[in-house]
Amino acid sequence: MNKVVKKIIIWSIIIISILLIIAIIVLMIGGMFIHADYLDSWDKRYYKIYKEPRLQILSISILAPSAHNLQHWQFKLDDQDDKKFYVFANPDRIAHIDPTQREMMISIGALLEYMSIAAKKLGFGTELQLFPKGPIDEENIKTSISEIPIAQITLNNTPDLEKIELYDNLFIQDTNRYVYIKTPLSQAEMNYFLDLNEFESLDIKFFSEPAQTQNIKELGLKGLEVIDKTPRLAKELKSLTRLNERQKNKKPYGFSLETDGVKNPLVKYFMQGIITTMPFLSSGKMRSNHTQKMYEKLYTHTPTFMSIVCPTEKLNDRVVQVNCGRLYARLILTGHILNIGFHPMSSVIADYPEAHMVKGEFMTKFLSSDEYPLMLTRIGMITKPFPKSMRAYALDHIK
Repeated sequence: MNKVVKKIIIWSIIIISILLIIAIIVLMIGGMFIHADYLDSWDKRYYKIYKEPRLQILSISILAPSAHNLQHWQFKLDDQDDKKFYVFANPDRIAHIDPTQREMMISIGALLEYMSIAAKKLGFGTELQLFPKGPIDEENIKTSISEIPIAQITLNNTPDLEKIELYDNLFIQDTNRYVYIKTPLSQAEMNYFLDLNEFESLDIKFFSEPAQTQNIKELGLKGLEVIDKTPRLAKELKSLTRLNERQKNKKPYGFSLETDGVKNPLVKYFMQGIITTMPFLSSGKMRSNHTQKMYEKLYTHTPTFMSIVCPTEKLNDRVVQVNCGRLYARLILTGHILNIGFHPMSSVIADYPEAHMVKGEFMTKFLSSDEYPLMLTRIGMITKPFPKSMRAYALDHIK
């Protein structure tokens, strides 16, 4: 073997070794060897670490969907009655992206529905009372929601078995951001979902015509552009993004690579290591372009869109908003049975001023003058399961 070949082999080994060392360092920075505490609650056996039944129920309930994965809830256990507890909104989760707290109330409603099903499985019935201490003070919202409970729950020993078959579905990721099969929902499937609605002030509307889906797709992309061009919103979403396992364990709410559908562990850890060392890759124009392309693909592969609406005079009714969340939870949990996924599109009907034109166009084209959209979501037959999102522990939400 001549000297040139030897040098090539030696340098090849050196370069490969350096690259391997760099790759290992990047994987370590991404959190490859750190336990994912933020996923513990998804384990069906995890609730058993608590002896207190209320904490067991809450440990399962927190798997409920929440807008932007903000997990807007707080809990207070009654000291005098071991069957009673309260659900509050967390004032620290008030966000620019939800200026009227509509999404916050909807999220808490979804939690209450999960709570009811979890309690039944553990042998308890639930007596639910919304706003037991009276309405919140809208003029002093941050202080008010920390003092006035959204709901009071009292457990009893006579559970009904309605919807108990949905229990296992509580442990399936609620939002599916992958592409859907392009076949629109059938009328039978739509009727199946419509029959789940028992709330007088709420209605469900489906949009499957090609012209409708194309128009909603365009509105969805416009809504994303509004966020990109509004500094306080873009900054807030960036602050809610967790770049690696350490950050996800420390603040297990908001967004992460799983939000984009990254599922392969090695790919996830490597990408997390890269964006942790070079955070500019996950923000600014590069991130904006990636988001636009990703969502354009998702919207194109959406056969049906769905909106939950209420009468215009009820748009600020907090009870109606909470019930919207309860209904949405029923829809997604039932959807799992049919292999149908949901993906909310909050940017189209957002309440911040910059989105009023997008929201107004949606309302003008798709709703009557006396209807108001509380939610808009993609809906369709899923192509594959979506990665589970972060969850804080139940104890982290105790007041």
